[in-house]
Amino acid sequence: LTLTKCDLFFADKVIFLEGMAERIMLPYFFKKYDLTNEEKISSQHITVFEVGGRHAYIFQDLVNFLEIKSLTITDLDSVVGALNEKCPCDLGIEGIKTTNPTIKNWFGYENRKLLITDIKNNYLTVSSREKKFDTENSFITFQLPINETVKCGRTLEEQFLLENSEWIIENIGKLDSLSNAIQKVKKDYNGDIVCLEIETLTKEQLCKYHYEIIQKIEKSSFSLDIISLDGWKVPKYIMEGLQWLAK
Repeated sequence: LTLTKCDLFFADKVIFLEGMAERIMLPYFFKKYDLTNEEKISSQHITVFEVGGRHAYIFQDLVNFLEIKSLTITDLDSVVGALNEKCPCDLGIEGIKTTNPTIKNWFGYENRKLLITDIKNNYLTVSSREKKFDTENSFITFQLPINETVKCGRTLEEQFLLENSEWIIENIGKLDSLSNAIQKVKKDYNGDIVCLEIETLTKEQLCKYHYEIIQKIEKSSFSLDIISLDGWKVPKYIMEGLQWLAK
């Protein structure tokens, strides 16, 4: 904090980020936001703080004390079972929950489990994810189901695939990191061996196996591939966060 983020004390707003992928892509999210919104976010004095979204709650008291409007962009981190095994964020999986301590802390679930179904039922709206304080407010955003679907990503990369599936199919030949990951997906589903092929890949396959694909990907390379191209859209949960912060 002392060596690298002293500008936090002079900023008007702050964004707490999950990790490197978000950090690489955020300036491009800003640009896309500015193209469709009158109030430009890139011209505002915003400090970006990469702390790992799982630990952003630690800084909440500090930003409240400094009277800074804050946005936390984090991951849903879905797991299942007593051993908290990583799993796709699919509401069809019984007992699926989040282990993200920032999300749990935000909604008062520090010492109990928070099911993904409870999040979907209670925290889809922007107002339900906002905290109001005496001076400035704070907002948290994370992957959420789109258009009443039962699936969403557990990470930024997964959500990007789900919301940009058509664009990815059209540009797969230019996305080397994603192409390499897709070809590594070989999994036995009830006796059926799944082997994805770039030449015949469909939107439906991309969405169905988004979790398996991202497990094979090199995240920083994926982010760099994405920002080298245009035509994709910012995931909805991040756009909601930027819209809230820009006001």
